[in-house]
Amino acid sequence: MKTLYLSLVLFFALINAFGQERYYFDISEKEKAFHKINLYETKIFNEADLTFEIQSLTLLQSRRGYQVNSIRKVRMSDALIYVTDISNTNLFIYDLQGKAQNKIDITRFDERAWITDFTVYKDTIYIVDNKSLFLFKFTAQGDFLSRELLSFNFEDFIVNTEGLHFICKHETSRRNNTVRINVFDHSLNLLKQYFLTSRTNDSIFRPRFFLGMDEEVLFSVYLNNEVYKIRNNTVLKFLRIDYAKMIYSYAHANGFHFFLVVGENMIPGDPLWRCYVKNDTAENVRFEIFRSDDLSLFLSNGMDCGTHQDKFVSYLDFNSPIFLRSIPDMKWNAEHESIKKDFFQIVEKINKNQHHMVVLYKIVNNSILTD
Repeated sequence: MKTLYLSLVLFFALINAFGQERYYFDISEKEKAFHKINLYETKIFNEADLTFEIQSLTLLQSRRGYQVNSIRKVRMSDALIYVTDISNTNLFIYDLQGKAQNKIDITRFDERAWITDFTVYKDTIYIVDNKSLFLFKFTAQGDFLSRELLSFNFEDFIVNTEGLHFICKHETSRRNNTVRINVFDHSLNLLKQYFLTSRTNDSIFRPRFFLGMDEEVLFSVYLNNEVYKIRNNTVLKFLRIDYAKMIYSYAHANGFHFFLVVGENMIPGDPLWRCYVKNDTAENVRFEIFRSDDLSLFLSNGMDCGTHQDKFVSYLDFNSPIFLRSIPDMKWNAEHESIKKDFFQIVEKINKNQHHMVVLYKIVNNSILTD
């Protein structure tokens, strides 16, 4: 009986091993990107031409046991805000008014575990540790569901309707600098694998995912100037930013690309290019001039955290000296009046324990850009 059982286990394991689909692609420099942006041809517009609207300001309110240090990552759902900090062991959960709801201390479930990344998909929180290779699942409210031990290394991951995508280096003697993307269903059954090979930029090799809209799977193969997309089991070149040396972050929402990049000819000490570039225009534009006396400080000093409901998400430390010095002299444009009351109510609550702000905003076209 034991022999029969082992034989059946082996049989189904072989079916699983040989049943998934495999796709191979060579990343070609000659392939044209769906979106192409020339960094040095982007035109800088000021606030009269391109503006932004702040949808909400949320102060993360402190209580006993909920002391957030420097924030590492923020994600939003329709009802909750999720935050990790530099402790790498805690995930804090707040409602949309900033009131603390729960805290996941990952070491309670395994003392070896660290939170190297997390995401929230529908009613589940996914937490990964790519050092000890743990995958934890919790309900959206923070109740424990499961812990899995993964059998492969990975650099980054995302979750969507299809399942869990893990991206990693896959270097072999035959295929130098190959990237592997494993796709699992939500029960961690392997569905398919993508293998992508390139022979350029050998010295900088760090595959990672970028945030897309809805079910998009966007990724970079290297820290270079290109973003790729998986669609219908095919890998396409989604975006190329000419004269950019490296893309540090990327997201797109409400008709705009947002990216932080290093310019090709950047010298040490130069700031990163921070751009919001309009989709599908012959003349690309970017909103990059930030004043020191109004809420554009949220954009220039905040740390962007992707998108939510076709809007951009950012966070800001209100105890920033630059921000504090600017508050008395702030001027309020008409588009900011709706948030002015909330802003000053929050300022009154700022203290040494309550100073982290989550900002939901969008970039707005004025008529001059649509003529």
